Amino acid sequence: MTTIAYDGTQIAVDRQLTRGNLKLPMSKFIRADDDLIIWTGTQPDALFLAEWVMAGADPSRFPERGFDADVSLIVIRPKSSPIYFCQGPIPMTVESTPFAWGSGSDFALAAMACGCGAAEAVEVAAQFDVSTGFGVDSFLIGDL
Repeated sequence: MTTIAYDGTQIAVDRQLTRGNLKLPMSKFIRADDDLIIWTGTQPDALFLAEWVMAGADPSRFPERGFDADVSLIVIRPKSSPIYFCQGPIPMTVESTPFAWGSGSDFALAAMACGCGAAEAVEVAAQFDVSTGFGVDSFLIGDL
């Protein structure tokens, strides 16, 4: 899976792809116009959902297929709170910080509660969560 942490000013995601017993480095974000899209869960499902978001995220055109229950798609738009999609076409808004997604989210939340920023929180999660690792990609929300 992955770990994504959001502290209100920065969002960070690890770079580890886990397939069975294999760990590989991989970026888990794409830029689409002014949007930054980050995901948890299986890459094929996440990219399929990202295509739907980039096409306008029309709820009536939500893909008619089953998705891995662990897939979440986080969309960061300039001057907006992050939104995320989880198993359906209705966007949920992040209304409080800190916030985290993925298999290492509990570790990341604890780290941010102790004063870490989002990137450092993902690094802390990587120490404990076997599906988190290979470094961190981080983005300042104001720079998007």
